[in-house]
Amino acid sequence: VNYVAVSKALNISSSVLAAGLAADN
Repeated sequence: VNYVAVSKALNISSSVLAAGLAADN
């Protein structure tokens, strides 16, 4: 498992989710 790739993917997902929540609000 490439932990760096996974952590980057999770960070990107979190950013996208945060942006989506901000957009909804």
